Amino acid sequence: MTVYLWEIPENYPEKLIGRYERERSPDSYLLEKGVKLKPAQMIGTPIVKFSVEKRDIEKYDCLVNSTAIPLVNERLAKLLENIAGDEVQFFCIKIECTDGELDGYKILNLTQSLDVVDYNNSVYTTIDLPRGNTILGTIKKLILNSGCLKNHSLARDEKYRRKLFVSQAIYDAFKREKITGVWLPTPDEFYDLVHGGK
Repeated sequence: MTVYLWEIPENYPEKLIGRYERERSPDSYLLEKGVKLKPAQMIGTPIVKFSVEKRDIEKYDCLVNSTAIPLVNERLAKLLENIAGDEVQFFCIKIECTDGELDGYKILNLTQSLDVVDYNNSVYTTIDLPRGNTILGTIKKLILNSGCLKNHSLARDEKYRRKLFVSQAIYDAFKREKITGVWLPTPDEFYDLVHGGK
């Protein structure tokens, strides 16, 4: 079964990428753990600021921001919930645009972290951070473990928390519903594009 990556579309305008307001929001690391969160753990409401008007971004089902955490509209949230069930959680979010607040979006939390990446055969560099060793964005080749998603639809890797891994069922549904603001390539497709086929 093919596994896909949840990525920013190649043609997504950079000016439409929002900034997660870390000083005014809960720690985004909570939402990158790949675990089910209790509402009490989300102290405060995440705030994402966009330097554009509401009309510029509300046409997208998924909004991109400075974290690895998607912001999804009601249509996309319902689709994910129907396929992934309790593998997803949605929390309220405040989206600030130049002409006011944009309603109708929530921040997505994945509740599953699995042994997805084959670290012995992938090519990457790491950096030591206070929260532990992590992979940098300079991955040359990403190999996944066979059957890594098991019977799940969405998950994060237990170590490489910044990536979202997606099942064939999600891929098919996104294609069928023409979901905007997200690209679901295979690891080979993505890293061939990033590194020019090298």
